[in-house]
Amino acid sequence: MATALNYARSGRVDWVVAAQFISGGVLGGILGMLHATRLSAGKATLNRVFAALILTVAAFVIMKNLRAVIGEM
Repeated sequence: MATALNYARSGRVDWVVAAQFISGGVLGGILGMLHATRLSAGKATLNRVFAALILTVAAFVIMKNLRAVIGEM
């Protein structure tokens, strides 16, 4: 907080960009709350989709690292 206030006081803050970030965060939070009730009805499906996404990313990372390790040998 002290650093943020120091930057703001010294004129190092681009207020247009700051306002865009703040408004985007507020709008995203409001839209997230509105959609949360709809999405909670399909919680099991969302959990499965999320698990599949995590496994896909894990497989990608493993394959990428294996290629790097095998290529170094």
